[in-house]
Amino acid sequence: MKASANVYQTLWHGRPSHRLRAASAIDQDGRASVLAMLLDGCPTQDWPYGCGTSVNPWVVYLGPSPGVSPASGDMNYIMRKGDPPTFGRPHEGMVYCDTRGFFDKLRMLTAAIIRAETRGALTDEDSFALAGVMNLDSGASGNASGIQFSPPFAKWVLNVVFRRLMPRYVIGLGLGTILSKSENKWLCDDLGRHLGGSFDPRRPDRSVPLRAYSQKTYEFRIWQAGSHPDGTPIDFVLFPQHPCRAPMTNLQVWRSAVEEFVEIFSVEGRADPYRRDGADPRTSGGTPVRLAASERRAPVSTEPGIEALLAQVRDMETSTRDEVRQTYLKASPAQQAGFRFLLAKVSEFPGIELCSRNHRGISGYGDDGTQRRECFHFSIRPRYGDIGVMQHGGASDPRGLFSQHQPQSERHKYGGISGVDADENEYVLEVFRKSYHRLTRRGL
Repeated sequence: MKASANVYQTLWHGRPSHRLRAASAIDQDGRASVLAMLLDGCPTQDWPYGCGTSVNPWVVYLGPSPGVSPASGDMNYIMRKGDPPTFGRPHEGMVYCDTRGFFDKLRMLTAAIIRAETRGALTDEDSFALAGVMNLDSGASGNASGIQFSPPFAKWVLNVVFRRLMPRYVIGLGLGTILSKSENKWLCDDLGRHLGGSFDPRRPDRSVPLRAYSQKTYEFRIWQAGSHPDGTPIDFVLFPQHPCRAPMTNLQVWRSAVEEFVEIFSVEGRADPYRRDGADPRTSGGTPVRLAASERRAPVSTEPGIEALLAQVRDMETSTRDEVRQTYLKASPAQQAGFRFLLAKVSEFPGIELCSRNHRGISGYGDDGTQRRECFHFSIRPRYGDIGVMQHGGASDPRGLFSQHQPQSERHKYGGISGVDADENEYVLEVFRKSYHRLTRRGL
């Protein structure tokens, strides 16, 4: 990609405004590469119908299939091809005006979320550029319960939503009954894989009753689907009811549901389930609930995130990038910090070429004028709970940290670090620098 590294540091940033600016700034080569990454693995040749989104949405609405209530005069909506994701502007799907008011309601919810999380800094149109709709099936249908989902397509959609678009919120619409069917257990299993465990639509991490309608019990069902590298959580929420089904057909009930959603996730702390002080202001019997430390939102970091850093690695297939990302996300905070530190620093070596040698690690290559040579390698090692580090240049190692030898060469030495010790991380970086210099004769 030819876009600046700063663009990738903010394309999937933990703040909506940063995402919007980054998407607008990315150049044509960068856009082509991002679109190829998103489309990779799709069972259809082109971007599918019913999946209208920007490349880095803050909110993704996940539904079963595109509906059958086109705008007045739109006669070819069923045969229309999908439009690829947009950069810094609303996708056509987010500004569509269907006859049932489905997208009107999504725009209302989107604007409310972004307005609350940016304190009104972005316009409504900006908000729509930070949202998307993804469906588990690309065929227009007015009867979601009768859909026969294609596993390859539905699994690709879930992969794109959770691992590539990296939104703050994934809001499920009309999925509760579908996910409860025994024939769709494979879908729950795959969804659970992205949520970090088994998934049962009847057993959320937390549920919040809908107050706007009392004649029947509806609730927001919430699962935390991990977090972004900067600590911002990713939440999967099953909305109480589909926007076009009762009681949400009552516009006042919908408006109230929108307000309640914003209250639950308010970043101003009025009703934030991840408040940094640990207190949950939502009450049960008037008693505030306290969350465990592991459930609280981590402070937002200003250092480059993992997506920005991985964007600098060449010859990395999307499947490999997904594996590296998932290994990273499952690692301890110490491993994550050490891995990010090394990746950020070695990328600054002049002439360095970073590649992925396996599904967890990064290798640094240099050219000595006659051949391309591997100089070092590092990877998160789940089995050992550390970061494996290897140097190939026979650089001096006074601490003896690289104490183990590879059979093929005495110069190939490796060891492991925790990632939590800043001095140890700096030491490994210095050995990598010396190894790179010895093999390439480049000044550092």
